[in-house]
Amino acid sequence: MKRMNGENTFKLIETFPLLYFKYDPLFHEKGKITFNFNVMDGWFGLLWELSEKIYIEIERMKKEGIPLERLPRVTQVKEKYGELVFDVLNSNEKIDKWVAEAEDKSLTICEICANTGKSNVDLSTEPIHSWVMVRCSEHWEMVLV
Repeated sequence: MKRMNGENTFKLIETFPLLYFKYDPLFHEKGKITFNFNVMDGWFGLLWELSEKIYIEIERMKKEGIPLERLPRVTQVKEKYGELVFDVLNSNEKIDKWVAEAEDKSLTICEICANTGKSNVDLSTEPIHSWVMVRCSEHWEMVLV
C-alpha cells in the first residue's frame, strides 16, 4: 500500500487539523496520527495547495456559525488508477470544484518526486492490465529496470 511519509503526514494534520480530523477511540491520544494518506510523497504539494483552499472555506463556515460536525472533513486520501482520490464529508460546490481540479492535476504529477509526469496507461482508450502509475521520465526508468 502506498503511504506518505510520517513527516509530511504530520505537517498536513498539524496545519489543517479540522480538515483531517479523524476520531478513533482506540488511538485518540495526543501525538498519535490517526489519519493515513495512502499516496506517495510526490503529491504532497498538491495536497497542501488543496488543503489550504479548503481550510479557508472551513474558517469562513466557522465564522458563519456552522457547527463542527457539519464542517467539511476529509474521509479518505488515496491513489486509484494513477489518480488522486480525495473524499470530503460535508462538502460544497466550491470544494467539489477544487477537489476535481486537484484530482485531474494528479494525473500530470510524478507520485514520487512531484516533477511533471504521465500515466503509463491512457485510461480513456486502454483497458487496465497492470498497475496504473504517474511517473516522470526519471522514475519511469526506475520502473522499467
